[in-house]
Amino acid sequence: MKDLLSPDLSELLAYVRLAPSVHNTQPWTFSTADDTLTLSASQERTLGPGDPTGRELWISLGICIETVLQAAHGLGFKTEIVSLQTESTTKPVATIKIVPGDTAVPHILSLIKKRQSYRQRMKPASLPVSLLDACQQSVSDLKGISVHLLKDRRAIEKIAELTDKGMRLALSSPEFRKELGELVNHNWSSARTGMPGYVLNRGMLGSVWERWSIVHGQALNKKASADKQKVLDASGLIFIATKGDVPKFWLQAGRAYFRVALQITNTDFVHSTIAAPVEAASFHEDIEQLLGTKSRIQAMIRIGKATKSVSRPTPRLHVDELLT
Repeated sequence: MKDLLSPDLSELLAYVRLAPSVHNTQPWTFSTADDTLTLSASQERTLGPGDPTGRELWISLGICIETVLQAAHGLGFKTEIVSLQTESTTKPVATIKIVPGDTAVPHILSLIKKRQSYRQRMKPASLPVSLLDACQQSVSDLKGISVHLLKDRRAIEKIAELTDKGMRLALSSPEFRKELGELVNHNWSSARTGMPGYVLNRGMLGSVWERWSIVHGQALNKKASADKQKVLDASGLIFIATKGDVPKFWLQAGRAYFRVALQITNTDFVHSTIAAPVEAASFHEDIEQLLGTKSRIQAMIRIGKATKSVSRPTPRLHVDELLT
């Protein structure tokens, strides 16, 4: 029950609520019992046309699970995944036992609070080899996961073209545009899911235009070209790939994504994801060929230096809104 939430779990969930998710849908709920936390998919906050296979949902759930584990470690708790299933999103996905016992690691908590998707253009800079090493090491215990860094400019240009094609293809669907447009909020909106215009670098009127133009199919080529340019601006691209392409691997990819995101946050680089070349058509196969891997890429993260200060944080649901 909500009013019986222990102070420890309340503090933990205050960090877990910051977990990133597809279009900030936050598609999860929690229930608690004694020293366990159970995660379920929220049927009300899942995508339809924007996620027909459920891949993005499972990736988001994996991110959430990893945020629980990382935040618990930061707070000084020991964790154990008591149960985990990837057969259905209508059943509880994971139950995690959380008990005091470890030494607190405040630095992890500061990274969770600092982590943010940088959706603006970036300025290029040299990426240290140590960053890829740190990212790869951080996921070494996750079975079937590999992390790849791409810095070759010609390859990045090819992926930028695929991004442009992928965005144009996705935006050609009225159903997809309607769903996406409804997730773009006016800057004065009190909504705590979706994306306010300011995180998309839009002012007050720009946030109104962004939502309207997506729904009504205006300036779509310009939007695709903008994402293409964002890829071209990147200092490098990190790809998370899996040996299989079913929910259990999608969930693992989500866990890996959050670990990699924290590693990047621990540097002076910024990052964000672009899903179009991963999700649209079979463009992922072209990227896998460029990477020289037979694994299925599940996420693409662009990295670079910020061109301006990071916008206000994306709103999140309150803890009591996530509890069942």
